[in-house]
Amino acid sequence: MNELRAVAIGPDRTEIVVGFGTNEELAAWYRSEVEVSEEEWADYTVSDFPLDKKLEWEDAGEMTLRELVADCSDFPIIAGWED
Repeated sequence: MNELRAVAIGPDRTEIVVGFGTNEELAAWYRSEVEVSEEEWADYTVSDFPLDKKLEWEDAGEMTLRELVADCSDFPIIAGWED
């Protein structure tokens, strides 16, 4: 899959992962980056997150997620979080 996409991963506060691949591939990368036990992972959900919807970012102001990561060249990344 060559299209940039984003997923929200987490039980309550979700972290936003941006990269190339399926939800499962991005979730596997995320799990390799953070320590989440099997027991904790059972409470996590993985869902699509919009790249092109304007959102308010704490340090960057209002912009789309695609605009926020435009200067990034290495993916996947954890681009932020959402409560």
